[in-house]
Amino acid sequence: MANERLTEEIVRDHFKNDALYKSIKWEEQKSVSRTVSNLLSGQSKTGGKGTGYPEFIITFPTDSRYVIIIECKASPAYHESKNRDKIKDYAVDGVLHYAKALSIAYDTIAIAVSGETKEELLVSHFFVEERRRFI
Repeated sequence: MANERLTEEIVRDHFKNDALYKSIKWEEQKSVSRTVSNLLSGQSKTGGKGTGYPEFIITFPTDSRYVIIIECKASPAYHESKNRDKIKDYAVDGVLHYAKALSIAYDTIAIAVSGETKEELLVSHFFVEERRRFI
């Protein structure tokens, strides 16, 4: 049976072993940032009015323009759907859903990760530019 916690552990270890880890704000599922929390409110991947919870949220105390969000799936088969419209089931689809919401206030780096081992790991990344400056 697929275990998403294994995928999350790979991601967690990757960032914690990076020399820059001490310069970031690392959060799991929820953010203490009022802006991040407000933007994810109403962004449930099930389509309801609930809050969205990406696996990881990274912000930078020295530069508040950016946020990194990471969405994980255990199986590489659920990395990305053909039309990127299955936000609950696929890592890419879900992380882009969250990135769109966060891009109202942030330049957003969205990372989708799937796989339970480093050997099978699929990683996709996207940059979603802040939209409010264009409104």
